[in-house]
This record gives sequence, C-alpha cells and structure tokens, in this order.
Amino acid sequence: MLTNETVRVGYTHSLIEYLRIHHPAESKQIESLFNMNVFEMDIDERIPVATWGELLDRAVELTQDDGLPLKIAETILPRHWGVFAYVAISCKTLADVIEILIKYERLIDDANDTQFSIDGNVGTLKWLPRVTQPSLPCMAISLASWVIFARKYTGRTDLKCDAQFTTPPPGNHEKYQTLFGGNITFNQPFTAIIFDTSYLNSQITHYDDTVHDQFKAEARLQLSNLTKHTDHIARIRQAITHGLPKGRVTVSTIANTLALAPRTLQHELAKANTSFQALLDDIRKERALFYLRHSNKSLVEISHLLGLSDQSSFTKAFKNWTGTTPGEFRKQTSTQTGFR
Repeated sequence: MLTNETVRVGYTHSLIEYLRIHHPAESKQIESLFNMNVFEMDIDERIPVATWGELLDRAVELTQDDGLPLKIAETILPRHWGVFAYVAISCKTLADVIEILIKYERLIDDANDTQFSIDGNVGTLKWLPRVTQPSLPCMAISLASWVIFARKYTGRTDLKCDAQFTTPPPGNHEKYQTLFGGNITFNQPFTAIIFDTSYLNSQITHYDDTVHDQFKAEARLQLSNLTKHTDHIARIRQAITHGLPKGRVTVSTIANTLALAPRTLQHELAKANTSFQALLDDIRKERALFYLRHSNKSLVEISHLLGLSDQSSFTKAFKNWTGTTPGEFRKQTSTQTGFR
C-alpha cells in the first residue's frame, strides 16, 4: 500500500553531498542501488520516508560509521530544509523556533510528529514516529540537526542536552555523547532531547520580524498544498508530473520513485478505476493546455516538458485529446484572451 510519509529531496542532498566528498565509492554504490540521482530532481520534490530511511541505513552500513547521521546533521544548510529553515532562522527566540518546528516540520519530512512539554525547569522535545520501527540513523539526524541549529543561530556553543532513543545503542556511540553533550540513553520508551528551559529565551541572531512574516506566509501555503496531496492518486500524479521533463514516466520508474512494486502501483490505480496510461494522458493534456494558454514556450519545448519524443508526437496526441492541433489551439486562445 502507498503511504503518505515523504521527505523533501533537499534534505537528502545533505547525505549525498557528504558522501560524495568523504566516501565517494560508497556514494556511487548507494546512488546506483537506489537508481536515483537526487540532484536531477527539483529540490522541493519529495521521496518516500521509507526510501530516505533506507538511504541512511545503507550509508551507515557501507561506511561502517555509526556516527554518520550526526556528521551529516552538522552539514545541513538552510537550502536543504527550504522555507522552513528561513522561517525558523528569522524567529525571535528559541521558544519561537520550537513552535515553528511543531507547526511546519512536515515541510521537511513526515517521519515524525514533535511534542514539547515543560516540567519545572526541564523541557522535553519528543520525536514521535509516524512510521513503524524507525531506525536509529533516521531519529539521530533529526535530533542532532535540532541541537546544531539551536547552537548555530543563538551563538550558544555551550548549549547541551540529554538525548534518548527507543532503539538499542549502536556499536560506537561516542559521537552521540560529543554532539549532544549530556546523558545519552537507549532502549527508552520514547525518543527525545531534554534540556534546561533557560535556553528557551535565547535570542536568534538572524531575527527579522518582517522577513519572518513573509516566510511564514509561504510556509503556510506550502503546508496547505502538501496536505492536499496526501491521497494515493495525488501522489502518483505528482510523481508523474515531476518525471515528465526528465522522461521518467514509465510504470517502473514512477513505482520506484514511490518505493512501490510496479504491480502494487497498477493495483492502486485499478482500485481508483483508472490506469497508468489514462493518468499519464490526463496529466499531459492538463500541462499542455496550461503551457499553450499561459506561456510563450515553443511547441518543441512543450513536447520536451511533456516527456514526448518530438513535436510530431505532441501534435498527434493533442489532436486526439482536443480535436485540434496545438498551433490552432494557441491561436484561438490568443485571440480570445489577448495573451502574448
């Protein structure tokens, strides 16, 4: 069955970028194994959380480095997180950042929900998984990136916390102790970082109220759009739409993007009373009409954006869809709307 949990491709860039520099041979193995190049995908695209978890687990296995997720967390930049990062960076205090994390973290990934509680002078930020049996690397990179962000954008290099995880400990967890700075425990009932609440008043060095409001408006819009595309067919449509300009629009490639067996993908489409070809034709028609109505792109360019081999194929397909040629349709639309 399809699942809705996804991770932003920009987030996975940090993993591949690190591996290409420090473990080039292992990077090639991972990219070959998963038959993907995240750098060919739009940075705002998303892949299944399951695929992200497999990438991390495989990277730790190949490099034989239990501290790899924490090292990757240290290299994460705002562009990896997208608009979420800019909303957080422009907050006033660390307390405000936690509020943003709880509200908008789905813009980064759907792996977990975050819950925050205060008991006296102790704050607990819990990582509550939305997927079954998340691996330690997946949990570790999230928690470590939170702590690293807090230190970097408050200037509080002395900030430290306890960290606990639900899984057994890795073979070597010395890096965990070094990064978090407090007590590190495993086989716990929940995953969390625990810290002194005095940190909550720490000022964010990039605070800008006007910029913050602008980025928050964009974050709200992106979250709304993301929420609208959580059903199965919407995710398949999204994968096809993103794959069209790259020519990755076969049952096999789209199934791979969604971490599904091709047969499972076709079964899901059949349950929705449609087929892969019908969905592909519908999306191509939709995009063709958009480009012809709202752009000055040539017919050759549109053919490429639709994943078609040449202009002749586009013309033939468009005539089947509408009863007219792309050129005739554009001329009629231009006359009616005055678009140039």
